[in-house]
Amino acid sequence: MSAGRAVAMLSLALAGFAACQDSSLQPGGPGGPGSINAVPDGGPTGGGGSSGNGTRGAFDGGLAGFGSSVGTGGAGGAPPADYGASACVMTSAQLPWTTVTGTLTGLEVVVSSDGSAIAVLNRQPTQLDVRTYHRDGTPLGGRQFARDVQLLPYGGDHFLLIAHGVSGDFTGIEVAADVTGGAHKFMVPSTATEQIRAVVAGPPGIVLLTSERFVNATTGAAVPWTTTLGPDAQAFTSGRVYGAVAQGNDILVAGGTGRSLGVMVLDTDGNVLRSAIDAQGLTDIAATTQTTAAMPFAGGLLMFEGNPPLLTQIGFDLSRTQLGEHRQLETFYRTAPRVAPIQLMGRPVGIFLTVFPGTDNTQGNTLHRLYACALDVSDPATCATALPIARTGLGGYGIAQAPVAAAALPDGRTFAVAHSDAANRTWLRIADMSCTTSDGLD
Repeated sequence: MSAGRAVAMLSLALAGFAACQDSSLQPGGPGGPGSINAVPDGGPTGGGGSSGNGTRGAFDGGLAGFGSSVGTGGAGGAPPADYGASACVMTSAQLPWTTVTGTLTGLEVVVSSDGSAIAVLNRQPTQLDVRTYHRDGTPLGGRQFARDVQLLPYGGDHFLLIAHGVSGDFTGIEVAADVTGGAHKFMVPSTATEQIRAVVAGPPGIVLLTSERFVNATTGAAVPWTTTLGPDAQAFTSGRVYGAVAQGNDILVAGGTGRSLGVMVLDTDGNVLRSAIDAQGLTDIAATTQTTAAMPFAGGLLMFEGNPPLLTQIGFDLSRTQLGEHRQLETFYRTAPRVAPIQLMGRPVGIFLTVFPGTDNTQGNTLHRLYACALDVSDPATCATALPIARTGLGGYGIAQAPVAAAALPDGRTFAVAHSDAANRTWLRIADMSCTTSDGLD
């Protein structure tokens, strides 16, 4: 994506959507390093909050760090041989969370602007746990926050943390790579009940898409969805956001619920310039598995949905161009592969948790692997390049419930991936897309 397009989306945080999006990652392993005691939303007594009575506490605000510290956590080092990473993985670090089998989990990855710090976010039902790592896997820091707190890269190895402050307003705080510090960057009013669902950063500034309003944190403009969307407001606030991107003074958002796909273009004041809803826009399997995702690409959004994954380019004119199905990295017919889309070397790259090759038809007996698939959008049926990342040991139809999140590093060829394995452990991997080593994972 060229700088001339002036297209940017620094963060799309899938928080506060439908209840089925709730994370089920559990803090800490069974007594392992970096174990965490979950803190109620009120915050711990004596830790800057009330004693668990639901009022704003340590997760929600305060100027020194916006949350309760949990230390560095994470067990670095090489993964066990039975679920090994490929030779193209430069870094493997075990994360301090375990998964709950059969329940949808939610990991997110944010990379600092200089690529030296990687933040992995575990969005639990009542809180957000953030751990940061150096690109060699060394733990840097960790803190816990309210569930809808968002994190964006913010120059060098710093991050911008957006949360409800102690005043109840939405506040942007610049934090260091270890999630400490507290330099205020903006403050805009919020209601007591609204949650941040997505953040779009680009030429219009920093825009918050909340559960109740469109909020431009740069200009201060704020409009309730009931005003902007009218009768469609409820559908937007109860559905998922698949992707959002800014271009010039316009913001393109794609989202929906069930088979319904909604697309809208907003201006910097929150006015709807164009919108469309297709009640049958997604396949049944996409509606069931909720694996749909979209990434900024080619002056719009590139959406992945269903099985086989269908690639659709969505434009700012609301056009939807079906580029074709990807047939190489499919999975069993009653589920869908989970794909984390990023962009590397000018191509869209899907991080697929799936069965390889697509001809496998053993219906649950073949274990899933993690692959990076660079795609040629003119012919997306196969991977232009397929890079093995790791064995997971996962099998069967629960693939759509396993977490996969990824982000590109600024060098244009390496990327960070967070995922789980069959032992319910979670991992951070950093891999090189230009790697040509084959170690049998494929």
